[in-house]
Amino acid sequence: MNDEKTLRVGTVNLSELCRGLHQYEEMQSRIQECEEQRNKKVSDLEKKFQADFPQASPSERLAMVSEVNAWKSKQAEEVHAFAVGERHALFAQIQGVIRKKAEQKGFDLVLDTAEVCTSGFPSVLFSREELDITQEIIHAMNAAV
Repeated sequence: MNDEKTLRVGTVNLSELCRGLHQYEEMQSRIQECEEQRNKKVSDLEKKFQADFPQASPSERLAMVSEVNAWKSKQAEEVHAFAVGERHALFAQIQGVIRKKAEQKGFDLVLDTAEVCTSGFPSVLFSREELDITQEIIHAMNAAV
């Protein structure tokens, strides 16, 4: 009796998948809007300080520059945190749909064919096209919107 189990593998191209998702476009728009709001706040603060800068003493000028730089840094951190949260939320959705599709197809493992190793070469060097479920995931996710 043979106890060997056959490993069933599927593939997905996450780069192609993201480009095909409405949710990805919406996420990118929300991140861009957040960045634009940040840039406006920073610009408004800089304009306020520019008006006061000529009359300020050297120590006040130094304080103004420090405050603007601290504010820029804080705003950049907030935008970054927002973007990371958005990406994590979308990836959790993608991963759930991939998991469901993989279980339906009986896959034990799903590999990302878009992934590149630190060597600069693809992680997956060959896969049969019939193993790729990218389009199925795109259709499933876009239909859910």
